[in-house]
Amino acid sequence: MCDGNEVVKAIRSVIKEDKRDCMFGEYKFANGEVEIEPKDRGGVYGIAIKREEGESQEELYKFVHKSNGKFTKTKAKDWKALDAEQKYYPLYWGKDINLGYRLFAHTKSSESTGTVQLATRGLDEHTVIFGAVFCANKEDNEKNLKDKYPVILKTTTTKKSTNSEKK
Repeated sequence: MCDGNEVVKAIRSVIKEDKRDCMFGEYKFANGEVEIEPKDRGGVYGIAIKREEGESQEELYKFVHKSNGKFTKTKAKDWKALDAEQKYYPLYWGKDINLGYRLFAHTKSSESTGTVQLATRGLDEHTVIFGAVFCANKEDNEKNLKDKYPVILKTTTTKKSTNSEKK
C-alpha cells in the first residue's frame, strides 16, 4: 500500500475501513450500454498547503486569504492542521469518480465546472500538496473530512466572455 503524504494520511484517518487500495467492480450491461457503478470507482481527495519555517498558522491563513478566488467562512482559529507538527493545512476536500482528472482540473480555470483554480491563486511561494484515496462512500467521507478538517478555498467558474468583452 502507498504511504502517501499528509493529505493521504488525513483522509485515511477519517474514512477508516471504507478505503480501498484498488478499484474494482462489475460491468453492468443493459440495452447496448455498459456502466460501472459510481460506488465502484473514485473516492475522495484533498489539497493542502505547507506552513513555511517561522510562519505562524495565522500568517499562513492571511497569506492564503490574500490570494484570488472564493473562500469558505472558516476562521483562522478553526483551521486545523493535518499533522501533529502543524505544518500542513487543508485548502480543499472533494470527491469524484475520476480522481486524477479532478485534481488536475483544480489547477485550471473552467467555464463549466467549479474548480479552486490553483494557477490563479498566487500560492507559488508555498508548497501545495494533494492526495486521494479510493473509497465507496464518497459523499459521507467528503463531509466527514470537511467536518474534521475545515477548508478555506471554494470552487468557482470562470465567467464566459461575451463578444463585446473580446473586442
